[in-house]
Amino acid sequence: MSVVDLERYPYYLFVKMSKRKIYHDKCDCICKDILIDRLNSILQIPNFNKYKCYIVGRVNSNTPFPTFDCDMRLTHPEKNLDELKELFIKIKEKGFEKNIHFDLKYYTDIEPWNIAAENPDNLHEINDVSPVYDISNNKWELVERNPNAKLRVRKEKHKEITYYKALLIKDENSTTYIPESIKVLEDSVLPNSSEKDDERCIEYN
Repeated sequence: MSVVDLERYPYYLFVKMSKRKIYHDKCDCICKDILIDRLNSILQIPNFNKYKCYIVGRVNSNTPFPTFDCDMRLTHPEKNLDELKELFIKIKEKGFEKNIHFDLKYYTDIEPWNIAAENPDNLHEINDVSPVYDISNNKWELVERNPNAKLRVRKEKHKEITYYKALLIKDENSTTYIPESIKVLEDSVLPNSSEKDDERCIEYN
């Protein structure tokens, strides 16, 4: 259940905000209609069909608004770094076409994340592969997490957030999303982009 108080934190305070990244000038506050549009655009990317695809993090929590990225996790039992790098770059590009920032990681299995989400204040070992932007060469590179490095799911400043177990939106060897999972996004308290038409909106980057 969402705990977002839309009277205290109305859409117009955040929906036109964006964050600047070194790799993209404008990462917008996540609106669910644009997010779903970008998810649909990803389906056509070569090799995406091979992977299970999950939504985790703030979008899949009791406090999804406001947030400025969508945490996506891909899983497959066999790790192919060349394929993952190409796939991650194309997913990033599809998101940036409409100023959606996909925060991407690859796991061989999602269960370590689910365990961490249920115990968000503890340190957990989650081995992953993620794209990191190399400023000096202006390109994306893959980084594998040190197996000895541990992380917490919930940061100190977000104690009010309850992260849910990963939301499976696409199965392995599939070219379609799971309708029930897309409905979860459609029914969430994330705003639609039409909220940006509110004349009270505050816009800054």
